[in-house]
Amino acid sequence: MRLNVASLRRLVKGKLHVEFMRQELTSYSGLELLRRYLWHLDLPRRLRGACAGMGGDYGGGRLALLILAVFYVGARRLEHLRYLDGDPLIARFCGLARIPTARTVGNWLRQFTHATVAPLVQLNHELVIDAVKRLALPRLTIDLDGTVVRTGGHRGLGLPRLQSPSSEGSQLLPALGPRRPDGAYPAGEESAG
Repeated sequence: MRLNVASLRRLVKGKLHVEFMRQELTSYSGLELLRRYLWHLDLPRRLRGACAGMGGDYGGGRLALLILAVFYVGARRLEHLRYLDGDPLIARFCGLARIPTARTVGNWLRQFTHATVAPLVQLNHELVIDAVKRLALPRLTIDLDGTVVRTGGHRGLGLPRLQSPSSEGSQLLPALGPRRPDGAYPAGEESAG
């Protein structure tokens, strides 16, 4: 059955009434709070712009929001979309009237190339920089897979000065206890942290 594009999308005009009460039920109502936050960041419009070159009946921005929703509710595979089909909160979050199949989303994801991912990488960069600016941090420490990289005095958030844990005079993790001159912990001793 062929569906027209207008029947796949849905406009969200107002806020969903959220009431906090004790219930023994689980739901994805946290999605509404996340949706409000993402709309506050203007993320749907920004995602539409970043995914504009991808095409598709559902719209790249809406499919990107669907993937966020899938991870948010705990699904880890595209096949899990069949369990989310018909869920009104998922559809509202994404701005969709119907949830696409795993095959449709998989086909959309397969279209990505280095060139089409570049706008998403740029959007991610902008979101991170906006968040760091809002926090007005004097120093930022980034821990990537246990390797700590610190930027001191962000200087307009160009973040030019990076220090690795092996930098002279840089003690990034003082709670780990004493180290040998080569930077390693003494044999048989674990870190105190």
